[in-house]
Amino acid sequence: MTNSEQPIRSSGTWAFILLAGSIMMIIMGIRNTVGLFVSPIVEHRVINIAEVSMAMAIGQLMFGVFQPLFGVWADKKGTFSVLLIGAICLLLGQLGAGWAKTPAMLILTLGLLAPAGAAAGSLPILMGSVSSRIAPEKRSLATGLINVGGAAGTLLFAPLIQLFINLPNYHGPFVFLAVTALLSIIPSWFLCGRAAPAINFSDKQEAAPPAAKGALKKQIGAAFHNPSYIMLHGGFFICGFHVALLATHLPGEIQSYGHTAVLAAACVSIIGVCNIAGSIGAGILGKYINMKYLLSGVYAVRGLVIIAYLLVPKTEMTFYLFAASMGLTWSATVPPTASLTGSIFGIRYFSTLFGLISLMHQVGSFFGVWLGGIIMQKTGNYSGAWYIAMVLTFLAALMTLLIRERKS
Repeated sequence: MTNSEQPIRSSGTWAFILLAGSIMMIIMGIRNTVGLFVSPIVEHRVINIAEVSMAMAIGQLMFGVFQPLFGVWADKKGTFSVLLIGAICLLLGQLGAGWAKTPAMLILTLGLLAPAGAAAGSLPILMGSVSSRIAPEKRSLATGLINVGGAAGTLLFAPLIQLFINLPNYHGPFVFLAVTALLSIIPSWFLCGRAAPAINFSDKQEAAPPAAKGALKKQIGAAFHNPSYIMLHGGFFICGFHVALLATHLPGEIQSYGHTAVLAAACVSIIGVCNIAGSIGAGILGKYINMKYLLSGVYAVRGLVIIAYLLVPKTEMTFYLFAASMGLTWSATVPPTASLTGSIFGIRYFSTLFGLISLMHQVGSFFGVWLGGIIMQKTGNYSGAWYIAMVLTFLAALMTLLIRERKS
């Protein structure tokens, strides 16, 4: 934690949440709408859906790989340099994707550069900066509120991107996203540069002490010997499988049932709206419900929603309700997962430890995107992928119940 990232009085909490949320809005607004580009890329380039899915699956994986790396950097050197590099990578990734004509170029841009940029501005990095400057009892709510920024970004960007996609200029939406990525530098500067007096934490252990040599390595080793940390990894792997499958392939699935691209964009926006409610709701409920029971319940509800979706006709109303229901659980897993990580291990290396959990989320995302594309290519529909997602959901609910909430 740098000198400019010291704890603040409670009166400044909302300013930091607002700044972090605005960064999330831009970064996740760009990232969570990537599924809208699948069909346009296939139509305008000599690249089939399996190749596009592979590039995006690699992107899901690399988004996870870069999070703990940037988390270590932020924990040691401060957050602003991470956010600045992220904005530049996101800019280059979007511009490159707009002119990519081969699978290799698509992998370089959407599979490497853009995910690296998004990882640098992801929740572990932002919460690592914010958590050390707000009271412990406010962190669950803060996580949910910052996540609202990402949900609002999805809501805002989906119709804008669809509007650009409908215009004759194929490169337009990529240029728009590239320019927008640079705007994240402004709130990043204020988030990391704002200094304020220290807060007296009720739990003295919550204030992060100076790092001893080799302490980070020891903490990571201790974490991976803790079964609860492994369960958090497993649950987030499955969560990643779900949301990546939905974000990347739901627009294509909607159109495969004869519905329009307008409905697909509307469903992405609905996910964003309901994600806002789900993120805030999970953050608030975290103050009253045991975190592991809250997290397990979210996974179980998601599984029931998938079962219902598989059983009913695929009408417009079905997709509206499915998008709304999945949106409510989309990021609702994040506040309890982040809070459990902090309660078990403290906040000193939160960015790194939660970044590693997020890496596992993205490993699951890789398989969700990749298998979704493969199953669609082989069978002509996504049903097999949804059956896999359903089984994994209830497994996540059971695994979460095995977590023990105690600081190591």
